Amino acid sequence: MQTYMAIGGIPYYMSLFERTDSPATGLDRLFFSGNAELKKEYRRLFSSLFKHPHPYLEIITLLSKHPKGMTREEISTELKTSNNGKLGEMLTDLIYCDFLQKNNVREKRIKSNSAIYQLIDFYTIFYNTFANKNIMEEHFWTRNINTPEINIWYGLAFERVCKAHIEKIKTALGIASVSTEYYSWRSNLIEKGAQIDIIIDRADNTINLCEVKYSENLYSLDKEEYMKIQNRISVFKEATNTRSNIIPTMITTFGMKEGTYSDQIIAKIDMEDLF
Repeated sequence: MQTYMAIGGIPYYMSLFERTDSPATGLDRLFFSGNAELKKEYRRLFSSLFKHPHPYLEIITLLSKHPKGMTREEISTELKTSNNGKLGEMLTDLIYCDFLQKNNVREKRIKSNSAIYQLIDFYTIFYNTFANKNIMEEHFWTRNINTPEINIWYGLAFERVCKAHIEKIKTALGIASVSTEYYSWRSNLIEKGAQIDIIIDRADNTINLCEVKYSENLYSLDKEEYMKIQNRISVFKEATNTRSNIIPTMITTFGMKEGTYSDQIIAKIDMEDLF
């Protein structure tokens, strides 16, 4: 899983790992050593795809700093560029090349919904998060496992894994044959700010609001986190005016520890359901 979260399932990248490599030592060698092959690959990749790669790299670099995604207007503002057809073309190019994903957003108080553009390519995210920092430590990954920075990355990377396996999630929920659409959502009400990373909107008037949690062990849902989930559901209902049945859904790495609050969650999925 660690290797997949870093480079995705790209056969060429996977082939660079040696039989003697653990996931950690392989990442050290390929991204942080003096002759790191996958560190050199980054600019080669974009130069091979785009005649003028620089503006595309600027978008990728920006979105790598905003893992939850940005609207087109936010991207335009941050890059100090016009929100015009050229920017739209570049975003579309990056979507077609599977670097970005365009997530629809539901919010009844906004007349024109603003889509969220999110960087989803595992390799480019890992590169920009770690390898692009000019880290001069050959064993950086091995020595920093379980630090707060890497634990945050684990959580965000696991969300991306889940989004890449929506059909498997549907199967695990028993709704493979139900017509659905999925999207992200965030409230524009500052006083009630909330964001939900995966919403599965079903044709049977039911919505799965998915909470994704990465943990090295069974995930323990405490009262504080449970109340946050209830708040997100409440804000979502108010903001979207939906009449659909809402099912809170937990997606964890190794399942949930039994407890008072975990028992309140009806739909539960773990990593084994994704592969």
